[in-house]
Formats: sequence, structure tokens, C-alpha cells
Amino acid sequence: PVLRKKARALTLDEIKSTEIQALIQTMCETVHGRGVGLAAVQIGYSLQIIVIEDLQDFINRIPEEICKERGRKPI
Repeated sequence: PVLRKKARALTLDEIKSTEIQALIQTMCETVHGRGVGLAAVQIGYSLQIIVIEDLQDFINRIPEEICKERGRKPI
């Protein structure tokens, strides 16, 4: 049911909160090394949060000028 509803935007204070930072950290640990993204709604939280890992291997496949134009860089 969470995937069928519009996720709620967060306030800046909510984003800075310990709870949301812990959720973001867990999401980052989940995608680390896979080069994928994960949205909070995929794990049962109806919140507008997404983490994406852009692996250097993927970035290397794109021409440098396009990477600069799109602001792609590894974390």
C-alpha cells in the first residue's frame, strides 16, 4: 500500500533529525557497493527520500563532458 500513495516531503528539521539520519544511513549501507538506488517507500516509509550510489565504474563509461554537465561524481 505504501508504494501506491504519494510520499510525504520532509522539512529541513525532519531531515536533520536523528531518526531520519539513521534511516538514510541504513539505506546507504544497503545500497553500498551495488550501484543502485533505494527509495524509502520501497522499505515501507511513505517519505520522499532516495539514496543512489553512483559507482566509479559506471561513471567511467560516460564521456567526461557529459559527466561534468550532469554533475556526476562518486561519493
